[in-house]
Amino acid sequence: MKRRIMMAALLATTTSMLAGCGSPGTTRDKKLASNMAKARPALIETREEVASILANVDKLQTESTDPTTVYPEFRKQAESIAKRAEKLKKHRMAIAKSGKIKFDAWREELKTIRDETLRAQSLQRMQEALKAQEKTLASLKRTQTILDAFSIDLKDLVKYLDLDLSRKGIEAITSSFDKSRKDGLKLKQEIDGVLKTISKAQNVSIPQT
Repeated sequence: MKRRIMMAALLATTTSMLAGCGSPGTTRDKKLASNMAKARPALIETREEVASILANVDKLQTESTDPTTVYPEFRKQAESIAKRAEKLKKHRMAIAKSGKIKFDAWREELKTIRDETLRAQSLQRMQEALKAQEKTLASLKRTQTILDAFSIDLKDLVKYLDLDLSRKGIEAITSSFDKSRKDGLKLKQEIDGVLKTISKAQNVSIPQT
């Protein structure tokens, strides 16, 4: 009788422990989902700051605007966008790392499925999810490249304007402002695209809770 009670208690404890633990695959999914989720607000904030920078570019080029009232904020934004570029790089690397862990494990565990139908279906799902992951990383890479170039151009503009913030000095670099405006608009579009790509990747490969 005592032995049966002990066995029942052990079984109950084991069942409880198993119920509270997620599978290795679930843990990997959560890590990838977490990294993607962290990237989203960073991208949105970057897009908003780019929009604000472009607005200040317009103000600096407006003849009726005193550039000394706009430039301090513009200068701070140029410094801030450089930091955002570094953060985006870290987010991209984190997504790449957690994705590699997920798909490397998937490939290995796929080999252990003995049923051919299930193995074939799992392989198809892995390929779909991997394709979505690769698109996400490619989109993030394009965004990173544009953001880095945009940041470098802003740094050069700041160096120039630190030396000459006169109306004549501003008018002399109209082409540089135009380039920054064009790159900024392209960057905003690219960010919109990567946000959509991340959403698709999440829907394809990460369980919804």
